[in-house]
Parts: sequence; C-alpha cells; structure tokens
Amino acid sequence: MDNQKRDFIELEHDMGKKLESLTDAHVDEEFKNRLWEDLKSRYNETNPQKTNKTCNIDNKTPKGNKKGLLIKWGSIAAAVLFLSSLFVTTFLPLRKANDVAMSPLLFPMQAFAAGGSDLSLDAGFDTLREVKFEVKGDLPKAPQKGQIFCLQNRLTTVDDYMSMAKAIGMKNPEIVGKDPNDSVSQFFSIISGKHYLMVWPKSGIWDYEYRIYELNEFENDLKEDEEGNVKEDMEDGKEIDKESAKDIAKQWLKKLGQLPNEEYKMTVEDTRDSDIPVALGFSVVLVPETGPDANKSHDANKPVEMGRQIRMLIGTDGQVISASYNWPELKETSEIPLADYDEAIESLNRGEGRFDAKEYFGEKGVAFIQDVEIGYQLAYSIDYTPYLVPIGIFSGKLTSQGTTKSFTAYIPMLKKPGIKNAANFEIRTEFPEYLKEANLIAERQHSLTQSELESLMTFFGMEKKSQEEDLINGTKGEELHYTSYDYGWLYRGQKHTTTKQVSEEKAVEIAQDIAKKIPVLPGTLGKPWIYPTGEEEFYTIGLPFLYDGIPVVTPNYPGYVSHIIISLYKDGTLWSVDSRMHMEAGKKVELISPQEAKQKLLENEYIMTIDDLFGYFYGDRFAADKSTVTKIELVYIPCHPELARSEEYTLMYRFSGKTIISGNEMDFAAFVKAQK
Repeated sequence: MDNQKRDFIELEHDMGKKLESLTDAHVDEEFKNRLWEDLKSRYNETNPQKTNKTCNIDNKTPKGNKKGLLIKWGSIAAAVLFLSSLFVTTFLPLRKANDVAMSPLLFPMQAFAAGGSDLSLDAGFDTLREVKFEVKGDLPKAPQKGQIFCLQNRLTTVDDYMSMAKAIGMKNPEIVGKDPNDSVSQFFSIISGKHYLMVWPKSGIWDYEYRIYELNEFENDLKEDEEGNVKEDMEDGKEIDKESAKDIAKQWLKKLGQLPNEEYKMTVEDTRDSDIPVALGFSVVLVPETGPDANKSHDANKPVEMGRQIRMLIGTDGQVISASYNWPELKETSEIPLADYDEAIESLNRGEGRFDAKEYFGEKGVAFIQDVEIGYQLAYSIDYTPYLVPIGIFSGKLTSQGTTKSFTAYIPMLKKPGIKNAANFEIRTEFPEYLKEANLIAERQHSLTQSELESLMTFFGMEKKSQEEDLINGTKGEELHYTSYDYGWLYRGQKHTTTKQVSEEKAVEIAQDIAKKIPVLPGTLGKPWIYPTGEEEFYTIGLPFLYDGIPVVTPNYPGYVSHIIISLYKDGTLWSVDSRMHMEAGKKVELISPQEAKQKLLENEYIMTIDDLFGYFYGDRFAADKSTVTKIELVYIPCHPELARSEEYTLMYRFSGKTIISGNEMDFAAFVKAQK
C-alpha cells in the first residue's frame, strides 16, 4: 500500500480526533448552515428516489440506494468535513436488447477497479480496489433469462406522511423544505420539537430521528475511562433487553402502518457490544425472509444492504431514536435477458459492482471465484419506480499480501445495449480550440498553504493576537487558519449586524472584486455562482479556480472540486472566505483533438453522469432516445471521485447537454479521456 492510500485510511481512523481539535475554529451559525445544506445535498444525491406509479415494465428507469441514519446527526455532519464516503454511488443505466425496449435501470454500487491510476477507460475509475478476478474451477452456466420485479410504495402523498408523523407522536408537525410549486417534491422534512421526519415522497423512503442530544451533549455522554474505553453515562432506571427491542420495533412500525406484509427476518444487535459504538442502544434490522431479495448469503446473519430493509435504533430505555425505511411492496414481474458470467466478471475487473472482504483496504490481490448464484438488488427508474433486478453474487477466496480471506462480489446481470452510439449523440455546438498539450495537476502540498497565512493575514488587515498551530486569532475577533481536510484556508471576519441590504448582483460584484485582490490564489477565477445556503443573513458566492483555463469538476454540487467561497453580510460587508482544494501543475502531456474525442464518444469510450444522480458510469452501459451535446470543454476530474481527497487528476473532454430517455429530459455530461 503506498503512502497516499495509507494516508486516506489513517485520515478516516483519525477523523474524530481531528474534528475535536477543529471544533473551536468552526462553530458558528454561518458555517453550520452551509454544512447542513452541503450535507443535505449529498444525502439527497446518494439516496434512491422512487414513486408509486403504474409499473409499465417496458417504459421505465431507476435510481440509487441509501443507508439508514443510525448515528447522531452531528456525528454525520462532522464526518463530511474529512471524508465524503469510502464508497461512491455509481449508477449504471441499462437497456433491454430485444423486441420490447426497456429504458435504463440505475444501480447503486461501488466503482473500484484494478489497473492504472490515470482513469483509463479500460481500467476503471480509480485504484482503490486493485483486485483481479479469476475463476477457479468450473462455474455453472448462467441463465439466459431472468425475472425483474416491479415494486410499489404504500405512502405517496404529503397527507400520508403527515398522518404517519402524528402516529409517531409528533404534535403540531410542520412541513419544511417542500417546494410550493411542486405538487410532489423530491424531499421535505416534517418537524415537531426534537422529532425529525425526512421524506423522499417519490421514493417512498423516509428517515426518522428523535434528536434527544445536540452534538456537544452526545460527546459528553461518550466518556472514556483510563484505558480509553467508551463508557455510557447511564441514568438510573430500567433497561430493555434484545427481545424487548424487537417487540418495541414491531409495535412502532405497526402503529405507523409500515410493518411489512411479507414475511421478514428481524435481527437485533446491542451497539454497546460493537467495536466502535456509534450510538447507545439496540440496532434493529428487518430484511425479507422470503421473496426475490431474501438473504441468500452464506452468512445467514449478514443483512443484505442491496435489497429492501428497515433499520431502527432503539435506546436502552425503549425510546425509538431513529428509523430508516426502504421497503416497497412487490407488484408485477416480467422476463428479461441476462448477461453471461464472463461478461459479469469482465465488469468486475473494470471496477463495476460491489466487493466485500473483511479488513480489505484496497491492496493488490487476486480474487479466485469459486461459486456464483443469482440474487436481487434494488434499482430505480427515471420516474422513481423501484424494481428488484437480478445480480450475480460471486464468492471465493481473496489472496492479498500473503493472506487469504473470503470475499463476495455483486454485479448486475442485465445485458449491455451492445451497439455503438446507443445514446444517439448529436453535436449542436462548436468544437473548442485544440490544445496539443496541457499540464496534469495534483493536490498542492499543505506546507505551501501554511506558508501563505502571514500574507493572507496582511491582506485581511489582521493584527495577530495569538496563534495555535495553524490557527491565527486576530485582535478584533477575526480568525485565519489552514483547513487540514482540504489543504485550503478559511478566514472569518468580525461579527456584524446591519439593516441595510445590497442587491444580489452587487454582492456578486463585491465578491469577485475581493477574490481578484487575494494575493495567493492557486489559479485564475472562473464565473461566479450564488451558493444556496438558505441563510437570510448572508450572500454566499462561489468561484471556481481554473488552471491554465481548465476547471476541476465533480458531478456533486456545486460542480467544482477546486473553488473559493465568499460570504457577505446583506450590506456587502465581508464575513468569511473559504478557499478549497488548491492544485499545482504537474508534467505536460499530449492531448487528442476534440474531433478525436467525438469519435471515441460515438464508440461508447466514455464515462458519464446523468442529472443529479451522483456518480460516474461507463458509456457502453448507456442508451437513450436522443442526446444533444450543447457544450464541449476540457476539464480535470479526480481519479478517486469517491473520496474527499484524490491522489491524481485526469484531463477529460466533457460533452454536456440534454438527453431524452423514455420521454424524460435530463442533463448529462459524458467524459472522454483527453490524454494520448
């Protein structure tokens, strides 16, 4: 394992200590509001969306997967600062290739690959899963056809969820975040006191939290003894046991009308017995006992995270602390053609699918496949209809660094479109100027940012009062410090109150002027955008950094990896500047022409994102009625898109525009490797 990868793992393990040391530098209302919006945006993107519509098997397409919120909200929010996720959610649109056309089905899965670190299309998305899959012995013949199950949701309207909120015990519940112009919003919350119900109504998915603690209260409850073991600060009183937790979960779901009608298996874990107790109580998980997505794992006690499930956390006093629901009901079924096992293994080798092995952290190895069976995974259509779709479940032994351990790998078994330009691309724009060569980039060393703090302090007119490591405190309450989670820096000015207000246009002009005058920017500035924080006290404006005129982009909001964010009070007075993910130039490389990139696009040699579906997928998985390209540009993208940090970045041509799938028009971006 190289030093960079080891740093990623150590970063995750040390996250709690780092957060604790940064608390004083980050606690303010503007920061918390911005963090909330950022987290909610990411959370929406990584959760499946579905709706209770007629299941027309020949005219659909699906979305993503989600995990329940089983730890305190503050802990989740803090974690985002350092590591967005160890696993990226990737969506693979697939199309049925016989007489009856099925529009794409979208699958949540990992995208780790064996191969080089330059994002080559034949190697996958990154190097975190450096595993080569080989067959040991003979596998059974794959079935040529399989069943796809259309599902439906019980609750569909706002009134349905308001009734459920009242059944929970929420008094005078208030709806927050619903678009008044949208009869069926994609996300809203229902709030009452410390009860929070987060709803994705098109999906039928919901999360409930009883926020009995604020973050600082939760931290006080997790006290360590002299040996560093976490102890629960319990009040005197009767504690429930596992069997009581089962009964409480069952009755609670029944009261809400959400107890599954199908047979289910319920497991209970005392979280106080786990290695890392993230909450104090009992974790309850319900999964199907029968049906296509019933657990077929060799480990009968292992929950199937790719199928339907309900997760709950019940406190030791019997209080339901949180619940996460994702259990659409079976409705219809249809027969579809399946890929063979050779094609499925090829997909695993290029980084698709999901790979599970205990204590595996990305080391090189060989996974010897000994067995395979067909299971089912949740997938979603563009109109949010849920489906259960066949997947291949491969198992065997992983040999890595002199050790051997069991593994399981999962991959969808639907066939690829099998034709070139299945997306039906049409170019409706001019090609950009051909740059024959350009610099690669890498994340800048943090020592460079540290060395710039004195210059920045002078620019912001700060007089140093004190300094702790990389945090400089000013005499007027200002703060300037190096942000270790992205190797950038953050300045916060004096607190300010005002009744005056400048226009949004004037605020953008002021922000641009401030940004242009900062003496130590890592690149030039691109076009600004308004950052929607939901905060009435501030205007927040973002500007991307360009490196030789080229932006560093991501499919996640706000669309840029390397950028600067400036927050102004409503009267235009500066509040904060947050400069993120600084890059530095590497070696020059030769590039193919935009016209050559177009040819690769038409031959399905690209990776792609659709709308707000978060994550890349391969072009040979995609099919559409029509895809109109309205912009072509040269960009950088991270080679490790699933991590908050990436070892390397790659030059790509981005073809973007509108695609039409089953009558639904969506934004898309297709990326063709630009380096020769």
